[in-house]
Amino acid sequence: MDYILNNTYSITQLKHKLSILKSYLLQTFFGGPQPALNPKDEAFLKALPESFLKQFNAGNVYKLFKEMEDQINKLPVLIIYLTFETDDESLAQIGQFIRKNLSSPVILDTKYDPGLIAGAALAWKGVYRDYSLRAKLEEKKGEILGSFKRFLR
Repeated sequence: MDYILNNTYSITQLKHKLSILKSYLLQTFFGGPQPALNPKDEAFLKALPESFLKQFNAGNVYKLFKEMEDQINKLPVLIIYLTFETDDESLAQIGQFIRKNLSSPVILDTKYDPGLIAGAALAWKGVYRDYSLRAKLEEKKGEILGSFKRFLR
């Protein structure tokens, strides 16, 4: 599981990779049509170490996936609200920064919030913090309105 988490930063990416891996292993052990994969998913499967794949067999594949799903549910999730939709590259940059600065492994749940202005908001362990310009403007709203009123007089 650690191998998959090394280059996986969001809950969406993690669930997608596990789905690809599970489909591949079930097809390998029980037959059936091989789903069409995009090049990125093929590269993910090819990069998995042989030692990781050898732990799976027809008798334990469902049990091991249940254990991995239980591990995923125990991972701490940092919800990050951004002013843009993330792509894999920006998600990797954000994820690497967060993992470098937090001592525990964390998985991101990114959300698009067009109401934010120039920044981000975070939710961690039930606590929401807005670090965007929107929060600062709201905080200084009275001062800003006072300045405009003085200017207009």
